Amino acid sequence: MLQFAIYLVLASQPGAGVPSDPDGGVAAAIRGAGQPVDARCLEMLDVFPHITLEGTYAGAGVCTWRGYVADGVWSSIDAPQAAMNHEGWPTADAKHRQHLALGWAREVLFRYQLLETADADIPKSKWAAPTAEQQPDGSIRVRAWRQLPTPKQPRTYQHIEVIFDASGKPGATKILETLAR
Repeated sequence: MLQFAIYLVLASQPGAGVPSDPDGGVAAAIRGAGQPVDARCLEMLDVFPHITLEGTYAGAGVCTWRGYVADGVWSSIDAPQAAMNHEGWPTADAKHRQHLALGWAREVLFRYQLLETADADIPKSKWAAPTAEQQPDGSIRVRAWRQLPTPKQPRTYQHIEVIFDASGKPGATKILETLAR
């Protein structure tokens, strides 16, 4: 039973990177978890190539991401431990954990939102590229700028921070600053 699911509405290109699923394993895992299958919102990831991100089509080119399939099992996107464990989080050094945490933020939590390069709307004095840093307690802190997925003007940007605990689970998103342009 899905108890603490987070549903993210993110601007996307539904169907982009749709995985090949000749045996129906991805679809079967999604259905087995009691979730509907929408082929327009199935995407493979770069940092986590063994998982397929899934969601439902919300219309107007937007998917609501709710889970992923890893090794034939569906999991909620707010429970990344299966994906993190598959990529070696429990025994990884700090550099690899930073790579995984930043990858989860880019590819799942804030899909199509993180800014990789400076945007003209963000003052140069405030801009910083996405980073992941190990903290003294072993957690990983990810900081980045994101553009909120809204078709409205003004555009809204947030400088955010997410702490991944020692097990690889992300905490709540902390908003460090908001800019509307």
